[in-house]
Amino acid sequence: MCSVKKICNYLNLKTELADKSISKVCCQANQIVPDCAYFCIKGETFDSYNVRTSILRKNSVTVFTDKPIQGINCVYIENPHEGYVELARLSRNNYCVHSVAVTGSIGKTSQKEMLYATLSAAAKTLRTSGSSNSKLAGANTILNFNEDTVFAVYEMGLRRPNNTFRSYSELVQPELCVITNIGNSHIENFRDQNHILDEKLYITSGMSPDGVLVINGDDKTLTGRTYPFHTITFAINNQKADYVAEDIIVNNDSIVFNAVYDKGSIPIRLNVPGRHNIFNALACVAVGKHFGLTDEQITTGLGRFTTSGYRQNVLTGYRNNTIILDCLNATPESMESGFEMLKDLQIDEGARKIAILGHMMRLGRLSEKLHREVGQKLAEYDFDIVVTYSGHSEYITEELKSRGKNAHHFYSKQDVIEFLEKSVQPHDALLFKGVDKFCKFADIYYGLTRNLELPPYSYYGPLADDFSLHTDAKAFAVVDCTTRTILAGKNIEEKLEVASLAMIVSALTAIENRSMDETVTISPISVKGGRNGSNIKLVAGQQYRLSDLLKASMLRSAFDAMTAVAEHVGKNIDTFVEMMNQVALKAGAVNTFFTNPTGRPDARGYSTARDMAMIVSYAVSNRIFQQLMSLTSCSITELVSGREKETTTTLPLLKHESKPVYLDYYCDCAIGIKAGKNAHSKQCVASCAKTAEGYIAAIILGADDYEYNRFSFLDTARILRSSQKSPGPPSPAYSSVYV
Repeated sequence: MCSVKKICNYLNLKTELADKSISKVCCQANQIVPDCAYFCIKGETFDSYNVRTSILRKNSVTVFTDKPIQGINCVYIENPHEGYVELARLSRNNYCVHSVAVTGSIGKTSQKEMLYATLSAAAKTLRTSGSSNSKLAGANTILNFNEDTVFAVYEMGLRRPNNTFRSYSELVQPELCVITNIGNSHIENFRDQNHILDEKLYITSGMSPDGVLVINGDDKTLTGRTYPFHTITFAINNQKADYVAEDIIVNNDSIVFNAVYDKGSIPIRLNVPGRHNIFNALACVAVGKHFGLTDEQITTGLGRFTTSGYRQNVLTGYRNNTIILDCLNATPESMESGFEMLKDLQIDEGARKIAILGHMMRLGRLSEKLHREVGQKLAEYDFDIVVTYSGHSEYITEELKSRGKNAHHFYSKQDVIEFLEKSVQPHDALLFKGVDKFCKFADIYYGLTRNLELPPYSYYGPLADDFSLHTDAKAFAVVDCTTRTILAGKNIEEKLEVASLAMIVSALTAIENRSMDETVTISPISVKGGRNGSNIKLVAGQQYRLSDLLKASMLRSAFDAMTAVAEHVGKNIDTFVEMMNQVALKAGAVNTFFTNPTGRPDARGYSTARDMAMIVSYAVSNRIFQQLMSLTSCSITELVSGREKETTTTLPLLKHESKPVYLDYYCDCAIGIKAGKNAHSKQCVASCAKTAEGYIAAIILGADDYEYNRFSFLDTARILRSSQKSPGPPSPAYSSVYV
């Protein structure tokens, strides 16, 4: 039994709290039980500091934290995360548990769950929860050990080269390490697949020299090495492997095969489809035999394994269709596994096979290449219809179309759903393969089956039916700036926060009311205005030309620079904001209200895609603003000291991406103008392109961007290029003149 005093002694902590027994040690609010010890840790997907004190008080929790909580029994610890892991390390030494560590580019979670099912048939087994694959997840598992625990299975993930993988292995001290495969997952952070393997082999750091490495014998990267451990291989094609699958029969809901090894053969039945699951099952047989499990225990455990949720889940629904829902993740290798599942499905005569595919995340500099390779591979399967959605999945469709295949690409979920509603027939087989966590890909399935109501939308303009101009953002508008005509738009009158797109109006306000050569003295208010936002580190008392501060504002979204502009032009911020709203109205923005010059989050402020289109059209007619928006870099000078600052645009459309981990959003035809994002507005973009008659502008508001997939910029570039080719006829209802 653990106690507060014992934990403090283990971790060399001091406390004046009375000693008491501890029922459990945890670090997440949903794990709290009465009389537990709770470590305040901020993880990747949770923040255990965000817990209601009433829950802590009700359950008589002892909290280990670096930030004391009033009214709660707390023990101060400088680094709760390190303390939690150290407590797990010390706890592990109190138990004799056989540990298995699992890693690989794809299939880690399925492998871990299948191993858990197999070993649980013989004795009590614990495993890391869900898809958690960090050292913290391993510590959680260890801290749940008890005298009955015999086996533990740990999933270990690696996003980039680091020492955490090594220390994770040293924490759990695996007896066996399983590597499922080496592919392209997270390739953006590595030189190549051999570099990925180099890093993943740190899984063996905590394994003793007599430990066992279990690897996929059909993986050329894995089999191309020799290892300083006893190595066991499993395979389907490599007949020299230690465990080989033979006599394979794939059904819609199961797989039957014989696992053949040097001492005989074990008949295996998996109650899940998918040829790739054979590899996982063979690894389980190898691990089971190492630990002395009987054939019956192995077959019983494997028979209990099931899938659910977004991981290779086979359902029947919609129009009596067989549906493979596989939306947890998407890599080139897992895409091919999905294609194999769809190929192996047995369907009625006359029924068709349809693949609905999404963007593969986190491929960085190799994204276009790998998407095209998936398209080339997919062409060999000859499915009846392929539909791709968003991002670089358009390259899959391009490759298929070049080979005469029936493929269609869409940029919005609504367009995909409407196409499927018209195309899917009863008894067709459907594969949904994409990433739900960041791309919400499963919304397509749920929208199609009417289990989810997507946000309402309405398109407008003569090019409204042009799919190449659509986007999943809350609202967008494409405008011919010369005629001020809305060519296409979605939800163009919906009032939304526009983040630092407000600076477009701030810049116009300054241009129309002051000379660009005026000297601006930086005040403490301006310096404060740059806190908690983009800034160029202005200092009170410094002096700059007004033109230089506008350049910094437009290129860098410098809040301190724009606050200084507002103070100078309006004499105070409130007066300047009133001037901004007058300029917006003058531009034809009739449903717009700004509350500050920088676009800081404020529920009272709003604009619309239509109004921002009018504002941009008005702005690009101004010669000084044209010069501002055309800049990609500049030097600004502090007038008192003469020191210069080099500043470069942060707008991804205007420069090639220098970091290989990110996609390249450069658009050769884009000219300025501004992008902004905060938690309330989501991503907002305004940019334009030159045409023979003037400018075409694209406005995107409320896009759900993610660090590695900033689709709003891909959408803006596409819209600008498409609009340049087909400017379309005027749209009288939203054709306007300056007020």
